This record gives sequence, C-alpha cells and structure tokens, in this order.
Amino acid sequence: WSGDALLVIDGPGLVEYRYRLNGGAWSADTPIETPITLGGLTGTNSVEVLGRNAVGDWQVDPTVSQAWTVDPSFSAWLLNEVDVAGGQIEVWNHGGSAVDLNGYQLNGNLISDLPMIPAGGFTVVEVGGMQMVGGFVELRDSGAVLIDSIAYGMQIDGSTIGRVGSQQEWALTRSTLGAANQRQPTALLGGLKLNEWLLGADCLFTHDFVELHNAEGLPVALEGLAIDIEPMLAGDAWTAPALSFIGAGGYAAVIADGVQASFDGAALLGSRD
Repeated sequence: WSGDALLVIDGPGLVEYRYRLNGGAWSADTPIETPITLGGLTGTNSVEVLGRNAVGDWQVDPTVSQAWTVDPSFSAWLLNEVDVAGGQIEVWNHGGSAVDLNGYQLNGNLISDLPMIPAGGFTVVEVGGMQMVGGFVELRDSGAVLIDSIAYGMQIDGSTIGRVGSQQEWALTRSTLGAANQRQPTALLGGLKLNEWLLGADCLFTHDFVELHNAEGLPVALEGLAIDIEPMLAGDAWTAPALSFIGAGGYAAVIADGVQASFDGAALLGSRD
C-alpha cells in the first residue's frame, strides 16, 4: 500500500547507473552506492535500470524490476511484537488507512477504548495470562474470526518476540513496543550445558525436570533442541518449540508436568542407585 520505495542497485563491476520509472525519462547518472528513492507512487509500477562498469561500458538492455501495485485503500493489521513477561502485545497496521480495533479480541480479552491506529502505525494492548514457559496469542475480529496468531515457547525476561526482515518472520527481538522491531542477536547451541536434573520427584518437587544452562553472553534459540528418552521406557521425548529461548548466562528448566513435557526423569537419565 505504501507510496514510497527504496531500491538498492548492485551488479558485478558496476560503478554507476541510470533508471527510469514506468517508461518515463531516464535519470541522471548515479553512483552505484546511492539507492533509488521513490515517493508518491500509485497504481502499478516498475523500474528499469542501466548500469555502467569501471571502463565506461553501459549495459545494452535494461534490467526491469518486478512490477508492484500501490493500493492506498489496502487494509491489514498483524500481531507484531509480544512481551510475554510484561503482558503486552503490539498490533501493527500495515495497511494504507486508519483502522479501529475496538471490539476485537486478544486471547479472549475484549479490546476497547483504543484510538484509531493510523496507516503504518502501532498500538500496544495489555493482555494478562501469558505464560513464560510457552503459549499462544490470537487476534480475532468482532465476529470471533481469527485474524492472526502466533505460538511461542520459553521466553526471556527483558526480551520480546517480534516480526523482522522483509518476510516478517518471527524472531527474538529487543523490546521496542510502539516502534519498529529490532532483532536480538543470538548465540549458537554449543554453549548450552546440562546443569541439573531431578529424578523420581516426591514431596519437595512435584515433577521431574531437566535444567539447561546457557554459558554464552548472548541468548540462545532452542528451536529443534530435543530431550530424548530410551526406547521402551516411560514418557515422551521433548522437542523445543519454535520461539523458545534461554537468556545470556541464564537457566531454563524443562518440567515433566504433562503440559510442558511428559518424560519420566528416571527413564530419561537412569537411576542413581
């Protein structure tokens, strides 16, 4: 829907380029380091580019961009950032006109008394009941039709999960509620350690657990990490769901409570006897 566009030009050996929009006049010669900046676009658009190399040879046939359409009336909104620890959810209006979310629901909580969200704007809604060990977020319209949703695993205090990149994929993010998201760098799984476990829980602890420790100076994404059990022994293997993390220098317990996991600690790790 946006009437603005930023196009980065690149190619082997190119030092300059010229371009034209929608078959119009060619631009002045421009250094390759300078992107094309367009504004006020409507309708269907495409860009043609001619490049020049360091010895002065110009490209014979222009490179033509994929056509795209600008529709200012386009209306859409998405879950954009979730702060599980703080009980806050950000909704992003990435449409071309203001939207009203009053009467909609977030995890069954009715949204009310919100101002209109302008085109490209954000709003943050307080939502209780989200669990740090994992859960989901659902945005439904006034007729209870699902608009957007996201499931998540173990979360970190002080960080959020949000949409990032050109594909708007979900990732660990720095907390920027009400503004554009920023990806939080993460470390590799190699810094994880098996730190503590409990077998045959009784009166002190209700459930068996396995505790992991992240010795790295950055958070670690756990997606795909598995706790396996021996064949024919009790319980089920556990695999970390998407959007599961341990903080830098932090600890996380995988608890066999039948909800987060259902392995039998004694079957998993063996008896101490």
